[in-house]
Amino acid sequence: MTYEEMMTLTAHQLESQNVPKRARQRILLSIQKLRERLNILRVLEQVLRCSPWVAHGLFYTTRPGTHILDGGNLLPVLQELQQIIVTPIKALQRPRAAPPTNDTSDEAPSRATKAKAPAAPITEKDIPGLFTRVMGKVCTQLLNSWPDEKNVTTYLQLLEQCLSHEAFTETQKKRLRTWWWQEGWGG
Repeated sequence: MTYEEMMTLTAHQLESQNVPKRARQRILLSIQKLRERLNILRVLEQVLRCSPWVAHGLFYTTRPGTHILDGGNLLPVLQELQQIIVTPIKALQRPRAAPPTNDTSDEAPSRATKAKAPAAPITEKDIPGLFTRVMGKVCTQLLNSWPDEKNVTTYLQLLEQCLSHEAFTETQKKRLRTWWWQEGWGG
């Protein structure tokens, strides 16, 4: 069964394959959770963007009004990321980059072309892309706080899982590797 076939399974299809009712319900619930991953990642991104952890009532700090940088706990975010990374994730087929032009002008590129290009928009099905972006925000939080050893260990484990996951592109893995070496974590 392909990833697409799994994600579009219905109760009727499962029933026609003689899957018992209780098993059908569990399978369909699991598929629904897989469909919700992108929304969960978006909520995590929002939580990490606005320091008080109140987004959608999902995450709370140890003390009301506490900011992440003032002692908020990253562990709930890391645990959500752990649950997502162990699920089936489809690699996104990316369009091939345009071949380099044969520009022979002697002019140096302008500042505008030297500037870092904005992050590519995350498409509806780009779980690895959004996961990578959230991991970058977690890294920022860890680097700008006095991180708990468990948070750092969990983050490093997540990085290892991403680096060995086939759904992540080489560009994403390169970005993840740079975070591995931040603050000497990798060495």
